Amino acid sequence: MNAEDLINQIVLEKPHVFFVSPHLDDAALSCGGLLCHLADKTDVTVVSVFTKVTQSPYTLSARQFLKQCKNPDAENLFEERKKEDVEALNSIGVKTTHLGFVDASWRKKEGLHGLRKAIADVFPEFGHVYPTYRWNVISGVISKYDNSLMDSIKKSLDSLISSHQKFVVFCPLGIGNHVDHVVVNKCCQEVFDDIIYWSDFPYSTKDDKHDNLKIEEKFRWSQRGDQKRQLVQGYKSQFSAIFQDGIMPKVDEVYYVSREK
Repeated sequence: MNAEDLINQIVLEKPHVFFVSPHLDDAALSCGGLLCHLADKTDVTVVSVFTKVTQSPYTLSARQFLKQCKNPDAENLFEERKKEDVEALNSIGVKTTHLGFVDASWRKKEGLHGLRKAIADVFPEFGHVYPTYRWNVISGVISKYDNSLMDSIKKSLDSLISSHQKFVVFCPLGIGNHVDHVVVNKCCQEVFDDIIYWSDFPYSTKDDKHDNLKIEEKFRWSQRGDQKRQLVQGYKSQFSAIFQDGIMPKVDEVYYVSREK
């Protein structure tokens, strides 16, 4: 099935279309053009998984992220991001759901007491599941501490989506190896059949390698580019941090259809 046939089938049958987004801007960045196209043709919901932070102390990597976003208050930043997400997606007729799981850069190990907790208070990296961005967050390696988290995510997604009689699920392929993207990819694979995967932008501009699909059909989507750019610009707190020159590269969206669970 080519791209045109697939999209026409969605438009004709009108299932509820779910885009399962790791973070509060990923679906817009990777799928904004297709979101704009489908929004007035069927029910579309973006489900953002990691939409919460923990309290300080924070790791150096987390503090650097806050600096890039020009907001030293992590909780305030994420509240702002959630508002941006709702306003941007609602403006094109897309619904939003925020699951409220903690972002990788802020996830902490549970059950630290005594000396271990005291050390973590002084050296935050010691108490975090993913202590550094470069060596942990984008390693693609899921920590054992995330096992129960993944169970909770799968239950939330199943409860939210599987109750619909007809639905289609889009989720990230995990290009770029951001652990949150990999977690969402694996959770969706374990819960749903016939997923449509998206190529993770902007990670895909540097590396589009992947090895986690056994059977795939690839298609590109280039329509609604101007609308997508306007949509992404609605994520003001992130736009300048992601695109430091203020320009979002114009690239086709890439999707992969897998018919094997």
